[in-house]
Amino acid sequence: MTHQPCNCVADFNLKLRDHNTRIVETIGIPRDGRAMFTRPTITTEKIESRKRGRAAIAVPGFCPFCGNRYEPAPAKPSIYNRLFDANVRMECMWPFPVSPAPEKLADVFEYADDEQDFPEPLRDLVRSLDDRSREELYSGDSVDFQEAFSDLCGDAYRKGVHGWLGIAANPIPKPSVGGGVSFSWGYYRTKLLFAPTAEQLLENAAEWGEAKFAAAHAAAESGEA
Repeated sequence: MTHQPCNCVADFNLKLRDHNTRIVETIGIPRDGRAMFTRPTITTEKIESRKRGRAAIAVPGFCPFCGNRYEPAPAKPSIYNRLFDANVRMECMWPFPVSPAPEKLADVFEYADDEQDFPEPLRDLVRSLDDRSREELYSGDSVDFQEAFSDLCGDAYRKGVHGWLGIAANPIPKPSVGGGVSFSWGYYRTKLLFAPTAEQLLENAAEWGEAKFAAAHAAAESGEA
């Protein structure tokens, strides 16, 4: 979306010209090489006049008349950059309910310690299966798993549950001396995620990885290395 600056100051100056008046503007010269700009002046003054130095200059970031942003909003990092920065890799993404399931999903069910590891609404769908289907889902046998997964998909279809399943992987960060963290892909964890869209699935994966690294950094800064 193209950023369109407003013309409020120029429009108001045209109206004020008949009254021999104009809006005072502050000239700004960015240090990062951007073009010089002008902004409506915000008058400031020193609180304690005896202190040395001038009053700070206040430069508005939004037009005081229409509220339009003077500069384009900072671009949000792409979801791919977020995943890279959080050291998250997607080991599997699968539309649900669609069967047969990829082998990666079969591994998740085989080694799941508890249904608590499953995201909603998958958890409720698994619990609604009969005992035989649930045993097959966890069996590790490819044929049995696919039959049980097909039952799971049928139940999801009848209940109107659809979206994307994904397996996200993230190296386990360890706090290190000095407030940093270290990690290796030789020691990582995975998480089964569900979202209504593929885009939201990636967002959820990035948030998961970011939270893990933020917790590791906090532990390192508190000296829990």
